[in-house]
Parts: sequence; C-alpha cells; structure tokens
Amino acid sequence: MSTITVPNPVPDTNEDCIALHRAFEGAVLWMCNPAERDATILHEALGGLIKDYRALTEVLYLRTSAELLDIRRAYSSSFDRSLEEEIATKIGGSEQKLLLGLLREERIEDDEIDTLEVEADTEDLLSALSNTEEINISVIVRVLTTRSSSHLKDILDRFMKVYGYNFEQILENKTRGAFRVSVTVVMCCAKDSINYYAKTLYESLKGICTDASTLIRIIVTCAETNMKDIKASFSRNYEKQLHDMISSDTMRHFQTFLMLLVGVSHHENILQHLPSLSPC
Repeated sequence: MSTITVPNPVPDTNEDCIALHRAFEGAVLWMCNPAERDATILHEALGGLIKDYRALTEVLYLRTSAELLDIRRAYSSSFDRSLEEEIATKIGGSEQKLLLGLLREERIEDDEIDTLEVEADTEDLLSALSNTEEINISVIVRVLTTRSSSHLKDILDRFMKVYGYNFEQILENKTRGAFRVSVTVVMCCAKDSINYYAKTLYESLKGICTDASTLIRIIVTCAETNMKDIKASFSRNYEKQLHDMISSDTMRHFQTFLMLLVGVSHHENILQHLPSLSPC
C-alpha cells in the first residue's frame, strides 16, 4: 500500500505558488533566443508605472550594434511596436536622450584607443559638468553613447590621474533621478561589466526582500556566457559564494531553477527539474 509523505513543516501555499511562478517566468525567458529574451526584458522594464532604468540601460549598453538590431526586430515582431517608439513615448527628459542614443548610435566596439580623443572627451566632459547652473547633457550623452568601453575606462582613469577627480562621484553629485541611474550603469559596465553583474546580483540578494526580477534577468542572460567569471568576482568581492546566497534567499522551485542555471551544463534540460505548471 502506497504512502504519502507530508513535508514538515508544510509549505505555505502562497509562498509555494510565488516560487513556482518565478521559476516558470525565468524558464520561459531562458527558452527564448537572446534577441527575444532581451526584447522581453526591455518590454517589461518599460511596461510598469515605475520604469526599470537599470535593466533598460544594462541591455542597451552591453549589447553590440548587431545584437541591438536583432533586438529591435524581435521587439517589433513580439509586441507590434518599435522599441525606439516605445522609449520615445514612455520615457522623457535626459534619460530618454541617453537611452535612445544607446539604441541608435553606432558605438565603437574595438579596444583600440585614440589618446587624443580620450583627452578631448575628458576635457569636454569636465567642461560639461563644471557649469554651476546646468550641466551640458548633450555632451555627456554623445560621449557615453558613441565611445567604446575601453575608451570610457580610459576617461575614468584620466579624470583621476590628471584632474584628481573621481568622475563617477562627480556624475552622482551633478545628476539626479533616472538619468543618474542610467549614467551610473553605463560607467560601471564600461569599467568592468563582470564586477557590475556581481555587484547587482549581490544587491538583489542582500536586502530583506529579494529582487527576483533582477536575479532572473542577470542569471538567465549570463548563464551560458560569463557566469563563471561573475561567480568568481562575486566570491572575491563579497567573500561569499553566489549559490550560498541564492540558497538562503530563495525557496523551492525558484531556488532550484536559479541554482541549476548558476552551475548548469550546456546540455542539461532545466525544465525537467520543474513540476508541471498548475493554477495557484
């Protein structure tokens, strides 16, 4: 005669449903191709009353021009509207200019550095930020949306070496709101995208409430590319293992999904570890 084993303690039904919903939300995203995945992330970031500027900037900055073209096509195909139009109508102000610039401009993508251009851009940015009344947004947007990560990193170094200024600190003091968030993401990603991912994951896990959407976004998009480097950076910078924090901050099916992706092999079927979806 068969027996039924009841967990002790019995799982809370609402918590179990939330964990299952998050797991399948992540699994659906993971099953998409990269362009469709990024299009979905951008659509969700634009959809709420409070826009997710970190997610928007992260995707638009860290993708190549070719990848952005694929994302624009996927967005139009999936949501019957152009990504450019969505940003233009749903976002305003300086942050709109920056995000549209990241989407439209042909950024330099090689690592070759023109020292004279670095010097000129550094001086232009210093001048743009020196106005006591209003900073020159157009100069900041031009440099951040057209220069390579290596170029921007050299600008950061030059600010410190030549002028004795921490450029990121100046930007934080001179900008505000959503524009500050987006500019900060660009500079952090230009400086070290792996450390940016590790820091963002740590911040999503360290608080009282786990930031599930950020966990899903980064772990799903990085699982098959640079997750090994992110885990190493996480351990080095925070003296904790990423999987340990995931284990202590998430539960049940959502935890299983994330843990598999953090250590997943390219041939493992993640969905076989999740139960069939049923209404909660």
